[in-house]
Amino acid sequence: MLPAADETQPEQTPSYTLFDANAVALATFFGSPVAGASLMALNDRRLGHARRAVITLVLAVAATALVILLGWNIPQGFSVPIAIGLVIGMQRTAVSVQGAAVEDHLQRGGRLGSKWPAFGMGMAFLVGIFAVIFLAVFIPTYIAGESPKVVIGSKDEVYYSGLATRDDAQALGSALKNAGYFRDKGADVYLEKGKNSTVVSFVVKDGIWNQPEMVTSFEALGREVAPSVGGFPIELRLLSEALSVEKDEVINP
Repeated sequence: MLPAADETQPEQTPSYTLFDANAVALATFFGSPVAGASLMALNDRRLGHARRAVITLVLAVAATALVILLGWNIPQGFSVPIAIGLVIGMQRTAVSVQGAAVEDHLQRGGRLGSKWPAFGMGMAFLVGIFAVIFLAVFIPTYIAGESPKVVIGSKDEVYYSGLATRDDAQALGSALKNAGYFRDKGADVYLEKGKNSTVVSFVVKDGIWNQPEMVTSFEALGREVAPSVGGFPIELRLLSEALSVEKDEVINP
């Protein structure tokens, strides 16, 4: 017997899987918003929204780049709240944008993607982000064979490394010249910046680090030039001519 005209055919069970908001949050937690957005983009492609998938990824890349930039320039104590906010934000975005589609998928007998791919996606992006940061910050120094430098006058030099920039080194060199330390006699100073640290190292003659009055003079010099490299605290080091650390202390106002 043929079916009546008003009888509908049963809907076919979806053959693909979708990732829910919890999987998106998990990927974001381990691998940044890009990882979470990648799962959302995968959902969109399977749902036939290829254009929205591209837009989602582009926005996530921009957001991740902004977060990394902020991470280098804000106190470490703010990093955890920002990270938690990102995870919650991505989870709620996934619910808002794709929650109804995922729920409909489940009601039609579709399956959710395993959390393991979400975890793997997060870890893959985490490794990738660290690799990019390493290549951008450290590799140029090794290729050059030594830290890049600026020359103050014709002989005095400031070498810079880590997150320190040429402008940072130039500012430090100018401050040392104004303080009377650089006198165009071939003095070497090293500037190194990390996420939450600034190290200024002076190459000095042997034994200077054992002379209390000279150490006090360098401490005063460190306080004088600290504003030129981002402010306090800074780590002050006295180096031998062989560049071994002979004196190391933190300078505060």
